[in-house]
Amino acid sequence: MKYSHKLIFKTTLWLLGVVAISLLTFYYLQKSSFKKKTDQIAANSFKLFFGYPSLGAHFYSDSCRYANSTKEFYDYYSSAVWAEEAKRTMKDPFSKQNGDLLYVRVFSKANGISEGFLLISAGIDGEIDNQLPDSVFFETVNALRFYNSLTPASILSFRKYDLHFSFKDYLFGNKDMLVEYANGVEIFINSASQRLYTPTTLMANLYPKGYTKLDCSVEGKAKRLNDSTIIVADRTNRVVCSMYKGRSAVIGESEQVKIVGKFRNKID
Repeated sequence: MKYSHKLIFKTTLWLLGVVAISLLTFYYLQKSSFKKKTDQIAANSFKLFFGYPSLGAHFYSDSCRYANSTKEFYDYYSSAVWAEEAKRTMKDPFSKQNGDLLYVRVFSKANGISEGFLLISAGIDGEIDNQLPDSVFFETVNALRFYNSLTPASILSFRKYDLHFSFKDYLFGNKDMLVEYANGVEIFINSASQRLYTPTTLMANLYPKGYTKLDCSVEGKAKRLNDSTIIVADRTNRVVCSMYKGRSAVIGESEQVKIVGKFRNKID
C-alpha cells in the first residue's frame, strides 16, 4: 500500500510538472506571438504616407467625411501600387482569417456625417468580439470594450502603443484591440491652420505654385451671403467660403474672422 501511495504521489507530481511546463510554454509562445503582431501594428502606424492616421486623412481632406467602407478607401487610391500599399497597411496580423482591420465610421450627432473612424484588430483571440451597433457616435465609442485605450487623434501623429501580453485578459478580458481612433474635423483644422493667408496672399501663393487644392486658413473681414456661404475679404481680393454642414457660427458683418477650409481651384 505504501508503494502504491508513493507511485500515485510521484505520478501526480509528474502530471503537475507536465501541466506547468505546458502552460509556461503556451504562455511564452503567446507572448512572443503577441509582441511580433503588435510590433507589426506599430510599424504600420509609423508609415509616412500610408500609416493608420494619414490613410484616412487624405480621404477626409478631399471629401469632408470618412469613407463609407474600406473598399471606398482602396478605390480612392486609384493607382494600383497605392491601393495595394493601403491594403497591406489594413491587414490585421491578429486575424485568424487573415482579414483586414475592422473599419468603423464614427458619426457626428450634429450633422450625421462620418467625422471620425476606428480601426479595430481581432486581438489576442483572433476574432472580433464587440457587438457593434448600426451607427457609432463619438458619444457612444466608450460603450465598446477594448484591450487597450486610445484618445481620439486630433493631429496627424504616429501612435505609441503601450501593449503587453496579459494571460488573464487572454482568458477573461476584453480582447479586441483599438488600433486607431481619429477625429477628422480636429485633424483637418489643426493641419490647415498651419497655412494662414489673407485673400490676397492666398492668391499670390496659388498662382506661382499651381495649387489646385490646398488645405489652409484665410482671414479677413466677413460678409454673410446666406446661411451656408460667407465672404472673407481684404482690400484687394475676396474668398467665397461654403460653410461646413452642422457647424453653426454667429458671425457679424465686417467682423474679423479666420476660416479654415480647402481651396478647390475656383478663381474668379
